[in-house]
Amino acid sequence: MFSCTLANAKIRKKVSTEKKYPVYSFILKLKPKMSRKLAWRYSRSFRRYSKRYGLDPYLLVSIAMQESGIILDKVRVVTGYIYLDEKYIPMEIETDFCMMQIHYRNVEKMNLDLSKLQSNYDYCIATGARILASFKRFSKSDVNWWSRYNARSPHKRRIYESLINRYYGLRP
Repeated sequence: MFSCTLANAKIRKKVSTEKKYPVYSFILKLKPKMSRKLAWRYSRSFRRYSKRYGLDPYLLVSIAMQESGIILDKVRVVTGYIYLDEKYIPMEIETDFCMMQIHYRNVEKMNLDLSKLQSNYDYCIATGARILASFKRFSKSDVNWWSRYNARSPHKRRIYESLINRYYGLRP
């Protein structure tokens, strides 16, 4: 006689979800406290734009996790000081926006809608995927071409690779 305990049923359901919706499960593995509904929406967007631009969706999710912790309205401001009139004055040097941390120069160059970038996850992920895909031209000469998303110098790119691989290594 076959008996199915509640624990066994939950395990089977979890395995089934991981197999059927691996990007969704990956997001929840990285951010277990994220709302299931939000994780589902993000996963659909990550899959859609990964497919459109020929990218690995797990790489795109890993980049979002490293850049912002997958927080849509994340803004990072880097402040520096300039020396003026014999005193140091704080000054905003650069700013990055949304979960994909789109650099302000890209916002200007691509003529992006900044408020939409920070409030519309689909727009943010699409923009990040488009920028990442622009570096695929380096894929023949550089295995980790995607690290150019964050840095130009080889030294900083190696650091970024190790940071991304903390998350990318957890993919199913």
